[in-house]
Amino acid sequence: MKRRITVPETLSDITIGQYLELVSLPDGQEPAEQMADTLRIACGISPEDIRNMENADLVKIVGILSGILEGAEEAEFIEFIELDGVRYGFHPNLAKVTVGEFSDLEMLTKDTEKHLATICGILYRPVIEEHAGFYAIEPYDGEDRGAIFKEAPASLALGALGFFLSAALKLQHSLANYSKVRKGGQLPINGDGLPSSLRWREKTLPNSKPSKGSRLTWLSRFWRTNKTNEQAKV
Repeated sequence: MKRRITVPETLSDITIGQYLELVSLPDGQEPAEQMADTLRIACGISPEDIRNMENADLVKIVGILSGILEGAEEAEFIEFIELDGVRYGFHPNLAKVTVGEFSDLEMLTKDTEKHLATICGILYRPVIEEHAGFYAIEPYDGEDRGAIFKEAPASLALGALGFFLSAALKLQHSLANYSKVRKGGQLPINGDGLPSSLRWREKTLPNSKPSKGSRLTWLSRFWRTNKTNEQAKV
């Protein structure tokens, strides 16, 4: 009897925890082993299931996963999400982040892939008030909600990081311009014209698009090669 397999169709069908496992697969791993790990993480497919699959089905699943991961950087921003019965809202005003929020985010974004869920737990917090399109979230208390947000959709995390990075860069430029016109002591400015104390790493977003040397390159290569072979048989 054939086993029914649930295959993710979009980033919303993959949790942040699963996404972190996928992008953390070791470099230098054998393609067959990496394929098995990818299908195990994303679809819950065991090595035995893979051996019993028809090649056409395997090619189709790999093609779907390849498309999902290639589109990771195009994830849309999501303002609210409900997890375990709690409604969370994205920080309504990033220009007013506290020193604690800012310093923790700056530290965590040094390794975005490792801390992605925890970063979401800072940017998204329980909504405590909501009225006529406006809302307020709980004050930041340093609580690590990483375990909670590992179960959130990967699309939430990647969309939030894109929005956050854009807002952070705008804030940096505003502060840099302000420092130039200040009388007296100026903030230290780096070579890019931004305050060095507020310098955000360029690699804030985990790069999931296949590229030379990428841990995920084999997905696209495997799909293209085997798709061609399948078409040649028709």
